[in-house]
This record gives sequence, structure tokens and C-alpha cells, in this order.
Amino acid sequence: MAVGSGVTFRERYKPDEHVVGFCVNVEADGLSAHLHGVELGAWDHVQLDDFVDKLAADFRGWDGERVWKSPQLSLGATFHSGGHVELTWRLRPDPVQGGWRLCFPTWLDAGEAMLRLASDLRHFLRG
Repeated sequence: MAVGSGVTFRERYKPDEHVVGFCVNVEADGLSAHLHGVELGAWDHVQLDDFVDKLAADFRGWDGERVWKSPQLSLGATFHSGGHVELTWRLRPDPVQGGWRLCFPTWLDAGEAMLRLASDLRHFLRG
């Protein structure tokens, strides 16, 4: 599933009934980063797809940055004038041991583009 420009979710798997795993790829301007083994549990306070659904529902905008976090992946969302949403994807393979970190912004139009993202993400994560 492609998200914005340059971010792709792929290789979904289910290690058990309460967890979904996947890979995140970022490709842009000579940069290539692959984060394997991102796993999200059903017990997470706010699921990523629910977070994006709420962003899409607020197509008229919001103040400040909204953030969703997991240990390896986080997503920040900022609404800008003209109905544009900046999504900042933050990846880090090992939050305990350290290593590389990547912060990658993508832009979508509020409204239909955000609704499509929310639908695609829900379909990918929930199968």
C-alpha cells in the first residue's frame, strides 16, 4: 500500500491474532530506507488507522501537530492553509539500542486524498 509520495507499507503478516506486522519502505531522491518487522498490537491505545480516520474526518483543519506513536514508527500530522496536510513519518528500527532514524514528510490534500489514505490503511492493517 503506497502512502503519499515515497512511503509504502508492504508484507503484512499476523504473528498472532492480536498483532499485525509489516514493512515500511521510504524511497525519494536517492534515499532508500526499509524498516522490517514493525508490529502493532490490538491493545495499542489508538490504532494507526483510527488516527488517520480522525485526521480525514477533520478536513476543515486543526491547530498544531497531532501525533501517533509506536516504538518503531510514528506519524505527525499538521494542517496547513489551502487544505493541505503534512504527514511526517518517523522511522527507527531499534528504539532501545539506537541506530539510524528517519524523518520523512509527505503532503496530501485534505478531504478525498486523506479519506483514500484512511481507507487504504485500514484495509491494509485489518486485512
